[in-house]
Formats: sequence, C-alpha cells, structure tokens
Amino acid sequence: MPPRPRPKPRKKAADTTGASTSAATTGSSAPTSGSGAAASSSTPQEDEDEYFFRNRNRSNAAWRNLDQATREVPKRASPDSDDDHSDSIGGSPRKKHKRKQKETGSIPDWEHKLRLLSEDVNSDHRGGKDSEDDVVEVLGGSKPQDRRRRGRSRSKSITPPPEITAGQLFSIKQIVKSALGADAQPTVSHAAALDIDDDEIEDEFSFTLDPELQQIARQSKLQNRNKMKGVYSREASEAYEERPGADEDIRMSIKWVPHPQDPNGLKVKEWDKKMLRSDSFRVLFEAIADEVGTIADTLIVTVDRQRIFPSTTPLALNLRFSAKLEAYDKVTYDYIRAQRDKTPSLESPPASPSRKAASPDPTSEKLKLTLRTAKAGVKDVSLAVRTTTTCGAVVQAFVKAAGLVGKVKVENGRVSVDGDKLDNDVVMGDVDVEDGDMVEVVGL
Repeated sequence: MPPRPRPKPRKKAADTTGASTSAATTGSSAPTSGSGAAASSSTPQEDEDEYFFRNRNRSNAAWRNLDQATREVPKRASPDSDDDHSDSIGGSPRKKHKRKQKETGSIPDWEHKLRLLSEDVNSDHRGGKDSEDDVVEVLGGSKPQDRRRRGRSRSKSITPPPEITAGQLFSIKQIVKSALGADAQPTVSHAAALDIDDDEIEDEFSFTLDPELQQIARQSKLQNRNKMKGVYSREASEAYEERPGADEDIRMSIKWVPHPQDPNGLKVKEWDKKMLRSDSFRVLFEAIADEVGTIADTLIVTVDRQRIFPSTTPLALNLRFSAKLEAYDKVTYDYIRAQRDKTPSLESPPASPSRKAASPDPTSEKLKLTLRTAKAGVKDVSLAVRTTTTCGAVVQAFVKAAGLVGKVKVENGRVSVDGDKLDNDVVMGDVDVEDGDMVEVVGL
C-alpha cells in the first residue's frame, strides 16, 4: 500500500480556536473510552492541518498529568481492555475474540482421582525440583492444599551377604588354628562323630556337667551319630538294608602325597581310618582335610589310581575289609599325572623286556588278553602274556603281530586299562586285569 500523501495547507476557518479546543478535548477523552472516537468523527472539521498544530490551551503541568495517566492505564487494564485501547488509537477497530472460559463442571470424574506422578531422570532437567520425593497431585485443583508430598517407597528386601571363597575359608581356618595353638586338635568332624561311643561321652562330661545335663548331652550326641550314617548319600542308606555286608566296617589306609617340587610343603603322611561300607566318602574327605589343614573341595583321592568322589561309597566300589587310598592336592595330582604320561627316560634298560618275554619264568601265570587300538584298519590281536611281562613288551608284541613294524613309533605306545595309561616298566601282574579282558594300546 503506497504511503498516504501529505495534505496540502488550506485556508484557516474563522473559528480556529473553537475547533482546536474541541479537537484537544476529543484527544484527551480518547484513551479513556471508545465513545470519544465516535464523537470526534461526527464533529465537522474544516481543516485537516489542525492535527499538526500544537494545542496551546494546556500548560506543561496538564501535559505531565496526561502522560502520567497514559502510563498507568496499561498497568491497571486487562488484556481485553488493551486490545480495545489499541483499536481506538489506531482508528481501525478489530474483531473481538472471546476467550474460551474453563468450565469446572465439564471435567470428567476420572480426572478428579489422584494420580501418582513418578519422578525419573528427566526431573533433573526441569530444575531439579521434587527429585527425591514423588508428588501426588489432584487434577483440576489450583489450591496449595491440593498438592502434597509422599515419601519414596523403599524396597524391603535384604541384600544377601557376599559368598565366602575357598581361599578366605582356608585363611580363616588357619587363623583359628594358630589362635588355639599348635597342639590344639581340630573340632569333631563327621568322621569322628561316627566313632564316638558312650564311654567317651561319659568321660568327656563327667567332671564338668551335672548328671541331668550329662544325660541330655549323651542323647544329643547319639542322635547326631545316627544322623551322620545316612545324611550324605541316600543311595548308601537304601543299600544298607538290601546288600549284604553294608553294616561292616572297613579300614582305610590313607597316604598324603605332597608336591614333589615343594620342599616347604607337608611331608608324606600315612594314617588309618575306620568307616562303614555304607557311608559316603564325604566323611573321609572331611577327615583328610582336617588332618592336613586344607579344604575338602580341593582334595583328590584315588584308590588303585582310580579317582573316587565324595558321593560314592565303599559298598558301591566293592571294597571290603581294607583299602589303600592316596590323597593329593589338585595341583599335585595334575603334576604327577602329567609326569606319568611322559616318555620314559633313555637311561632305562634297553630291549630287556623282549628277552623276558622270550624266556619267561616257568612259575608265572599266563593271561590271555585281547589287544586293540584306535588306529584305522588294524584288527584286534589276541596274545597270551605272563604276569611277569612288562607293558613295553606287550606293546612291541602287538605292533609285530598287527604288522605295524616301521609304520608307528613303538616308544610312544602305552597300555591303557580303564582309561589309565601305564608305564612301560609296569609288569602285568600289578595290573588289574583278568584272563579274557580287552586292553587298549594308545599313543601309536
């Protein structure tokens, strides 16, 4: 829209003073009400240049009062009145928009219920308010009492204590033993509980307790002894009634084998222990651990080079009367087993086993064994060996009978019985084999 051209000056009317007075009166009433604008528009004006002349009928004090009044009007007026005032000054009235009033009755009932506004990580971005407590707010209410705080709900679960490792348990046992002294005996273990009789109970409490307390202690120890007989192995307790000889005692000869390269470790130690054939070996594991001062979970016990586990029983292994056991630490057992699997040294006697096989002792017994190997295309070979024949001679005879001379390394061959590799200098009489058994040859 092009700018409005400036009006040209015209001849003044006779009543210039009256017109200017009426114009000033109209200008002073315009900011206060909208009716003054209509009155000024209806008054005839002969000269438009009167707007450009100063009204000389008002003093400086009057102008200051008018300025003060115009400054105070926007502070007291509402938003609607400001729109009306701006329309009246601009001269072009604008369309009034009615604002939609909030009706309290139109809010549904479910919005009046309490709603829990949970706080999360985003509460820190909103100024950090209500970061520790949740706020319960009543929607639709603006009063301060509509807003209340509720403490954060805490979990009632208890954090379990940390699990004690095997090393910590071993160090605790050592501290207790050092505190009690070198001569202090370990506490009564499960194995010792089986050997307690009534005389020992009476000797233990005859000088410290009253007769009534002695009777109570005796009954308690007898009950514990009966519980120990079948608490570790349900299978053993069932076999106790079914299989014959379950209630018999067996004497265990235990040998503690230290590490060969540990000069500061324990020396070789041997002792005997009695137990029932129906009891699990867990009782024996606990007794060995107390004797050597270690943890039962780190023990490895073997009988005839066969490893036994705490859950088995002597009855399940067909052990009667007595048995020889060897106890190792896990590191010691792995080291000794690796040494057994190695090739024998060159300083051992040379081809003497073959001569022994050629000229056997007439007093030795013969065993008929079936030898087989995992090598493809090799058939099983039946050999008759004497109890004085070494395993190295058996391997050489098998290689010759199977036609493998020059194709395999004889010095790497080993006789394997039930998964255990035997050294070449072991005689067959010391091996747990019978006539007609099958033996494997490995390492070829």
